[in-house]
Amino acid sequence: MSQSNATAFISRIGESPALQEAVNGFQGKGGLAHVVKLGAECGFYFTEEDYRAAVVELADGALSDESLDEVLREVGLNQ
Repeated sequence: MSQSNATAFISRIGESPALQEAVNGFQGKGGLAHVVKLGAECGFYFTEEDYRAAVVELADGALSDESLDEVLREVGLNQ
């Protein structure tokens, strides 16, 4: 499992309307776990922590842990 896989999956999501729709459908508690599962189904193996770290990395470190939690809550992936 790795952060680089999470980063690659995030890029794949950006390229795929079908994946975007699937991820947007993951709301509420456990949403991030669904993202991890979908990533594995697509051949990208990472943990929830890897995914969070990838989001921070892609934001160029501009997000604090609290800001990241807030962003994930707003998109329904963390509660």
